[in-house]
Amino acid sequence: MQPSKTEPALTRLPFGMVVFVVMSIIVALVSISFPIKPVIASPPLDPALEQAVSAAIRTQQPNAATDHIIVSPISRVKAWVFGSAAVIPQSSSDGVTDEETAPQILLFFAEQRDGGWQVALEHTPAFTQALTQIPQHLLTPEQWSTMPTTAQLSGDGSMQLNLPWAVRETWYLTGGPHKTFPRETTRSGLDFAVNGGRVRAAREGVAYTPCGQNSDLVRIDHPGGFSTNYYHLAGIAVTNGSRVERYTYLGMIGTGTSCLGGSQSGAHVHFWISRGGTPISIDGIDIGGWTVSALPNEYEGCMTRIRDGYRQCAVGRITNEGNFPPNPPYLISPDNGAIIKMATVTLQVADAGDPDNWPRPIRNYLFRITKSDNSWSASSDWTDSTSWTVTLPSEGSYSWIVYAGDWELPSAAAGPRTLTYIPNRPPNPPHLISPDNNAIIKTATVTLQVADAGDPDNWPNPTRNFRFTITKADNSWSASSDWIDSTSWTVTLPSEGTYSWIVYAGDWELPSAAAGPRTFTYIPNRPPNPPHLISPDNNAIIKTATVTLQVADAGDPDNWPNPTRNFRFTITKADNSWSASSDWIDSTSWTVTLPSEGSYSWIVYAGDWELPSAAAGPRTFTYIPNRFTTFIPLTIR
Repeated sequence: MQPSKTEPALTRLPFGMVVFVVMSIIVALVSISFPIKPVIASPPLDPALEQAVSAAIRTQQPNAATDHIIVSPISRVKAWVFGSAAVIPQSSSDGVTDEETAPQILLFFAEQRDGGWQVALEHTPAFTQALTQIPQHLLTPEQWSTMPTTAQLSGDGSMQLNLPWAVRETWYLTGGPHKTFPRETTRSGLDFAVNGGRVRAAREGVAYTPCGQNSDLVRIDHPGGFSTNYYHLAGIAVTNGSRVERYTYLGMIGTGTSCLGGSQSGAHVHFWISRGGTPISIDGIDIGGWTVSALPNEYEGCMTRIRDGYRQCAVGRITNEGNFPPNPPYLISPDNGAIIKMATVTLQVADAGDPDNWPRPIRNYLFRITKSDNSWSASSDWTDSTSWTVTLPSEGSYSWIVYAGDWELPSAAAGPRTLTYIPNRPPNPPHLISPDNNAIIKTATVTLQVADAGDPDNWPNPTRNFRFTITKADNSWSASSDWIDSTSWTVTLPSEGTYSWIVYAGDWELPSAAAGPRTFTYIPNRPPNPPHLISPDNNAIIKTATVTLQVADAGDPDNWPNPTRNFRFTITKADNSWSASSDWIDSTSWTVTLPSEGSYSWIVYAGDWELPSAAAGPRTFTYIPNRFTTFIPLTIR
């Protein structure tokens, strides 16, 4: 939008003269009468209450001793009254209205007891305490919402104010930031004017008109603990203590000064913001998409349009353009066309700003996702988070869009982006390697071995884990491994018999179908047959001390774990006075030297290098050594 033609610069004049010059150029002031809204009946003013409130004000503000005080009851429940009081300052000896009694508008609670009134004035601990004591219905819900017990600062720091006139109207900033009260140091006020200007509420709240029937001041208390104030009004159209909405008509611009004093030569509205009854600096405040900035001198100053930086200084034209919607947000993730493996997906955006950054400087968002066949759709609520997590109902393609909002208007949709949800595919069943199907297993300890057969989507991990299960055929025993990243698992079998085994592959999330079953039979090692004893024969007579014991291999039922046998010989003297044994040897004979004459028994074991046979024998023999004869020559006679 092109900026409006700049108004001719004006020489810095006193405020009254500025208003007079400007309004002489742009308006011909006319007196217009507007109908007044019906007034909600207020309780009558008790003179004793008026005196009690006035006394409480003068006690709190000694400088108000000579001021005129207007007491206006708003509501009454039983002994309690809620109302407003206006302190109208009188001129001091120096001709300047004494404004040091500010705040000039005070709410109050009063309780009638013991024939008198106990008064609690706004901005005092007594007022806060009274909020815990008054009847609930003494205040309307709107009035409760603006009281100190419930007022909270907006989380984003924004007052969410619009300009105090209708959308699409252009007014003049006739006075930049300046003091509301002559002796204050804060530049809290702005002046606006236009021919026939109708002043409207800058935000919803509760309106107070504390200066009686001819009040020219409206104060609106807003949720958030602050108030907007509108002075010099004519024909005020709201009642004391009534609820107003944003843009509610308040009255016409005027020149009235009856409520707070002062003098004006041109119709305008003096607008300021207060918190806790004290005016706050208007410099840097955002109002209706414009930011106020002060210049070195009072009544100078500018307003800069947030959306484009267009600047108008006093006396400049300020257009209430209304709220501009925010920009569509930036879509961050998932990427367009992304493949999503999990049913739970988080949609993520980034703030793309707002041309006027109004009525709030932060955005909220609405997410919407739809399945491509239109069988399902879901939306978030408006949320101040830039992400939203949703669970997809089933496999398929989806599109999603997101709106940004300024808490009043939505942006155009960002998107659509599409994503495809393909759930995790389980891995293929592993290849079974060993033992072979129907294998005969000879040892109780067996190692089951598989090989990885891959995964269709190789997700969520590129490697597999495995789970082995083995069961005895008669179901008397079963065992399983944990999920392990090894392709083999060793288990000890409890007993002889037939077993089946299966294995699952996993991707650390889903298991494959079972590979198998395979079966094998565990037949433990059988010992070899006892060997055949060959020599010496049973009961043989042995003449030499050195004897060779001889056997022959008698075979092995399973010929395992070696196809050949080893042997162990043992020989014992009958009186047990001596015994000897060979080692396990692979020879079928063993030679031993007997210690002495006598009877001996011997046995032999065959072995398969793991288990021994039963003993072959015993056989016995007797060792009788050779006898020597002495030769005596024969004498013949």
